[in-house]
Amino acid sequence: MQITHKQKNVVGWALRLVILFACAWFIHAKVDAKWTVSFDQLANNWGVIIIVCVLAVANWGLEVWRWKISLNVLGSYSWFSAMQQVFGGLTLNWIMPFTSGDLVARLLPHANRQEAGVLIFYNRVSMLAITLVFGGYGIYVFSTDLFESRGWILGVGLALVGVGSLLLRYYLRRRDSAVDGWFLLQLIVLSVLRFGVFTFQFYLLISAFNPELAKTLVLAGVGWTFLFRSIIPSIFGHLGVREVSAMLFFETHVSNMLLVLTPSLLIWLINTVAPSVLGLYFLLKYKVKIAA
Repeated sequence: MQITHKQKNVVGWALRLVILFACAWFIHAKVDAKWTVSFDQLANNWGVIIIVCVLAVANWGLEVWRWKISLNVLGSYSWFSAMQQVFGGLTLNWIMPFTSGDLVARLLPHANRQEAGVLIFYNRVSMLAITLVFGGYGIYVFSTDLFESRGWILGVGLALVGVGSLLLRYYLRRRDSAVDGWFLLQLIVLSVLRFGVFTFQFYLLISAFNPELAKTLVLAGVGWTFLFRSIIPSIFGHLGVREVSAMLFFETHVSNMLLVLTPSLLIWLINTVAPSVLGLYFLLKYKVKIAA
């Protein structure tokens, strides 16, 4: 029996809704009604929140830069075109599964979609590789509470890195693309910088609301959170997945889960909701058409 595209969409939406409701149930179960985040806590951290907002500009500026150097492979494109596709994709991700909205916004404007698809692949793989490494560190630290020995995690991690390297090497040998070494170097550097920026944003917020936590623990928790946000299907800009993964990691270290939930929601508002408004402007102004 062949599964139709419509049936796949129904299953995909059902899965994402189940995950969303499961996240909502978990948050409700873990957040005690008597726990609160006072106005003083928010007021005392306004300086940090403002810094995080400023860093959001750098975060998305680096993403536009990453895509702009990618578009240079296809021809002459303006920064405005790169910005339109990046922010338009961010907005479409709210309603399309597995960040496919980003794929649509970056792919459809180009005549040579095969080459554009190769560039999207490089952009995604560069960020995913960093996320896997950093998230692996988070898993390594989290396993302290579950296992006496963590050697198996290192073994699995090295095996995954090895297999991933072989697959990437195989792909690079077979590719038919104008991509060169200079492009890859720029992309890797910009990817590392961008990952560093949004990691630092989340680190600042978690540390501001939980100053007693060790810096290495916070960094591990951030890596853990971004890893699960990247691999678990979700809707509404990853709402719920980010919050639950952060709460799972810090549950044994923080008594008031609102002090983890609040920074998670703030980073969602700053890094996802606010830029999505700009993306909606681009979609409405330039009437980006979505293929069925």
